[in-house]
Amino acid sequence: MQKINKVAFLLLLALPIAVSGQNYINNPYTRLAIGDLMNNGFGYNQSLGGSGIGIRPTNQINYLNPASCTSQDTMTFLFAAGLTGRLSFIKTLEERQTMYNANLEYFSMGFPITKWWKFNLGLAPFSRTQYHFLEYYDGSGLEELAVQYTGTGGFNEFYFGSGIQLTKFLSVGANAGYLFGNITRVSSVDVPDQTVASTTVTEKYTASDFYFKFGLQLHPTFTDKKSRTHQFVLGAVYDMEQDISLDYGAMTSRNFPSRVNNPLMDTFNIIADSMTNLQMPQKLGFGLSYNFNNQLTLTGEYTLQNFSEKPGLGLDETPLADYSSLRFGAEFVPVPMSDRSRAEFYERIHYRIGGHYTKSYVLLNDHQILDYGLSLGVGLPWRNPQKLYTYTTFNLNYEFGFRGTLDDGLIRESYHRLTIGVMLHDFWFQKAKYD
Repeated sequence: MQKINKVAFLLLLALPIAVSGQNYINNPYTRLAIGDLMNNGFGYNQSLGGSGIGIRPTNQINYLNPASCTSQDTMTFLFAAGLTGRLSFIKTLEERQTMYNANLEYFSMGFPITKWWKFNLGLAPFSRTQYHFLEYYDGSGLEELAVQYTGTGGFNEFYFGSGIQLTKFLSVGANAGYLFGNITRVSSVDVPDQTVASTTVTEKYTASDFYFKFGLQLHPTFTDKKSRTHQFVLGAVYDMEQDISLDYGAMTSRNFPSRVNNPLMDTFNIIADSMTNLQMPQKLGFGLSYNFNNQLTLTGEYTLQNFSEKPGLGLDETPLADYSSLRFGAEFVPVPMSDRSRAEFYERIHYRIGGHYTKSYVLLNDHQILDYGLSLGVGLPWRNPQKLYTYTTFNLNYEFGFRGTLDDGLIRESYHRLTIGVMLHDFWFQKAKYD
């Protein structure tokens, strides 16, 4: 336990990097509403296409369905953290750009309260905004206008999750997430006419409120005549329709360039320290999985969220589309940890594959922006000083996908994402034994 605590402490020292590291991939699609929704779970989930509603891993933290934490062993403590790097190629019909970044993305810990009540908490990204681009407009008799749009930031979620096993085959749970962080939008109008002032408008939205998720899992388990186990899981999640409180401030600055040697800058606040609401619609998700003998897991899920009912989510009047996502995955381990016989390293590796097909809420030029891709992952076991494999694993996930289209002047992104995560496992409440 002492070694686990040391590693966890070092990862917690890096927490400010995760909170303040808002750099993301430059993509104009994140201009709308609150940008990209980061709802694909931790590294383990990402390797299964972002699935999590209908799975019950015993030695991984799955915060996508809070009911799943009841599968954790009553004597164990789990700690998870992950680093994500992303490489993107964004192109239009005329241009192509390459961008990359890396962030410490999440951390979480899980532990039991009683045999039937489990608890976890952690920090995870909720949304990300990052864009920088120019648009040109005809000035109706004036010279061409250039408008520069820039956006940065995002919201994070510090969550507390709890699950209760009501019966042998039924669990329920809830996450109470505290949203925080800010999104800054800047619009700059540059007028070639030297007698007309250029104008810059800066808007800042700061989140500070709670967000709630509820989950349920029905998980009957059977044993056949050959003592092999079969588990079926039917899961569901529900995010409440909520108005998240935001602090809003806006400022305008005008620059008069006609004074070449002494330009005049005029700055004033439009609105300072006012309140607005982020209008998040309700979200429903359904998932199922089948687990054979703790060796093979097959899972799939579907989620939907009616963003069309909340244009701009209260931040603006931009029309949005209804969000939906289909996610699926499979995991196989040749020799499960429940088999205490010694095995080769490759026989203890968890091999994973997954995919997703998502209709985002972004609606531009009558096109609903699609995001789809495939993922591959492995869970590498850790050996203790006695050369025995433990439940501590290093999760590596690679994802390749596409987003957007080149039709009607839009952009297309192809991306590669690599997530390196660690799941530390240790036993609680065990006394040391000496001979």
